[in-house]
Amino acid sequence: MIGKFTFKNDFINISDNKDCDETGLVKNFYKNLENEKIYLKSNISNKKVNEIIERDRMLRNINRNLSIKLINSMYQAIEKVLTQFKPKLVVSMAIDSYVLDLLFLICKKKRIKYVGLIASCINGYFRITAKGELNKNLKFKKKNNSKILDDFLKDNYTPSFNNFAVENPLKGVLIRWIKNILRVPYFGLIRFVKNDKYNHHYFSSYLISKKHLSFFPKLEIGDKNWKNSIQTNKPKLFMPLQMFPECPIDYWVKEVKYTNYYKYLKIFIKKFQNDFQIIIKEHPSVLPLRTRDFYLDLQKNNKVKIVPTYTNSNELVDYADCILLWSGTIGLDASIRGKPVLCLTKTFYSQSKRVKLISEKTTISEINKFIKKVKKNKIHRYEQKQIMQNVTKNLYKGEYTAFQFCDMKNPIHINNMKEMGKSIKSFVGFK
Repeated sequence: MIGKFTFKNDFINISDNKDCDETGLVKNFYKNLENEKIYLKSNISNKKVNEIIERDRMLRNINRNLSIKLINSMYQAIEKVLTQFKPKLVVSMAIDSYVLDLLFLICKKKRIKYVGLIASCINGYFRITAKGELNKNLKFKKKNNSKILDDFLKDNYTPSFNNFAVENPLKGVLIRWIKNILRVPYFGLIRFVKNDKYNHHYFSSYLISKKHLSFFPKLEIGDKNWKNSIQTNKPKLFMPLQMFPECPIDYWVKEVKYTNYYKYLKIFIKKFQNDFQIIIKEHPSVLPLRTRDFYLDLQKNNKVKIVPTYTNSNELVDYADCILLWSGTIGLDASIRGKPVLCLTKTFYSQSKRVKLISEKTTISEINKFIKKVKKNKIHRYEQKQIMQNVTKNLYKGEYTAFQFCDMKNPIHINNMKEMGKSIKSFVGFK
């Protein structure tokens, strides 16, 4: 829709979904799969192939040889399409699949401008990013910063993409549970009905839903009386669980090993559990999409306190001495409230002196020193404005939700698409 309003007829849809593709990409992809020579012809280093597999939610869950075949076949198909149509610009979602990863790689090779779109935690704005990198908006009006900051600091502030999950907790859980059950037979079947066996959306949805399938879901987890059972003699470390798989973990984290979210979550819990009281809260849009065994393992650890899912995150931020996460909005919540934040990768608020990049090798002594330093310096309005300014200078006007239904008769939707189109044109320098 953005293309329709922004570039009129001067655009074409390229997609690995053959119902949307207008370039022949899917046809070429399957033709390549049938060609044994394609399997032997690699345009990418072995190291890069390994990284592509590890970062993709589908490829890392299937046979490696098949993954390599899919990568090589799709690479050739994308390269053929871009050579044929010679686009000046590719506009896409932020990279969250091996298909988009390859598209970005080949665009870079051919010097084609690539614009990735993702929603922002600041309502009314979106970010332009392919893999989490920052892209400054030179036309952002600084006068808006104070209002944005004031809204963000409100205890009841919620990013628009989390509204439904927060406003309708039980209904949201039940809908996600039922959908996840239905996704297994639906996507398992549609792959063959549509003769599109290796469609990334169909196949990955089938694999992930099957992996997290549960007929006895957890409708809620956590101890309602958690404050009364906290070990107050230890500093409190808040570790919010993150949505996974998702591009901020799969593609924004610099070190590929950290894409193994559950493995390293256990590693960090073990690392901190003797020196900190660990507090964990589930992501409101995830329950019940993790296995019961995952929650049971957490509950067995008496050094970990799980709080109810819909506990206000800001309450936990205020209560905790430190926050640990891969990346995510809660890190911004915490830093702007003066709390020390430990991240596993650079993120859009990393410029704050209250954020520290760590690894599993970072010592407890280093972390304690950092916490002490941050807590010593009480945050003031000026610093809060500076943190928010570093965030907002990478924002663009427009409300973006990747899979949001767009009503061509709804003036709000139309205006939003036009607004986003103007932002994209401004970013790439198109008139």
